[in-house]
Amino acid sequence: MDSKGRVLLLPDWRRFLESGNADHTPGDAPSMVIVYGDHLYGYVEGYTHDEMESVEADIDALPDGSDDREAMEQFILTQSKTVSLDDTGRLVLPAHMRDKLGVANGSGIYVRGRGRTFEIWNAETYAKVKDQKVNRWLDGKDGGQAARQLLDSARRSRTGDE
Repeated sequence: MDSKGRVLLLPDWRRFLESGNADHTPGDAPSMVIVYGDHLYGYVEGYTHDEMESVEADIDALPDGSDDREAMEQFILTQSKTVSLDDTGRLVLPAHMRDKLGVANGSGIYVRGRGRTFEIWNAETYAKVKDQKVNRWLDGKDGGQAARQLLDSARRSRTGDE
């Protein structure tokens, strides 16, 4: 990250943002929605516009006035911001998001893909958290075999193949 809070996103991420925005005009800079809600510990989450519309529909489906809906509106809708990349593919992280991440000029940033969204982390924080999460998951499992079984089970559930 440079002194102005700009983070360079790789071309694959830029194409991901373009493809996830039905209204994107080729040649225009892509944009995205960054969620920085209190429920996110140590990172902010990037959404394509199409994915954010899907999340908004999910929130709209919750009962009006319910605690769950109020929490999701606060954490996701109220604590989000649409940002555009510049013509070189840089994203400017607003100051309050840089503060949340604990990053400053020259800090390392890590972008973690999550399928339909991605996370933006302080690289040092991510390295610590990742190791803890992976080790906790692997504890008592057979590593690669357990991962393959989990994914095979998820595929069968998703496709109805039993």
